[in-house]
Amino acid sequence: MYLRVLFMLLALVVQTAHADIILILSDDKPSVTGVAKAIAAAYGEKIESYNMGGGLGKESEIVSAIQNSNTRQVVAVGLLAAQMARQRLPSKQVVFCQVLNFEEFDLVTPSMKGVSGIPSLSSQFAAWKLLDPGLRR
Repeated sequence: MYLRVLFMLLALVVQTAHADIILILSDDKPSVTGVAKAIAAAYGEKIESYNMGGGLGKESEIVSAIQNSNTRQVVAVGLLAAQMARQRLPSKQVVFCQVLNFEEFDLVTPSMKGVSGIPSLSSQFAAWKLLDPGLRR
């Protein structure tokens, strides 16, 4: 379900199924690389990918490459990538994911949207209720 929502958001941003996308990964954690693999499988070879390696050491190099690219659509996977995109890539359209409590970090802007890393409380309670119909608040 999570990936379905991400792909719907990407479709809104990208406009065509095979448009170019820049992918920024915060690090090499499986939760980040798994999303990258799913996006690559869905969108094919037209993806430029940058990995921040869990730190800011490559930030200037990555930002420079992205700013010099004609590609406007960016997917930021993980908090570090989303924060960098928010601060340094205002001219790009960004979708972020794999960020818990994104509201805390003021990531949503007119050109930057995201997919919540956790379901809403009502969705969580509904799932628990399916597992245990006798469950009460």
